[in-house]
Amino acid sequence: MEFRNDQALWIEQHFQVKYSERGTRELLYRLGFSLSRPTYSLAKADPEQQEALC
Repeated sequence: MEFRNDQALWIEQHFQVKYSERGTRELLYRLGFSLSRPTYSLAKADPEQQEALC
């Protein structure tokens, strides 16, 4: 995962503070954020069932 290249760089650009990957994770955790990963893949989705939802 490119954690450092996303969250840490955003923090650096907006607040001019550099964090390591671990420091970024710990900071975000202290602020109430948590890492979540998808539990399924949209590639497995059934197009007919999706159409029925519309």
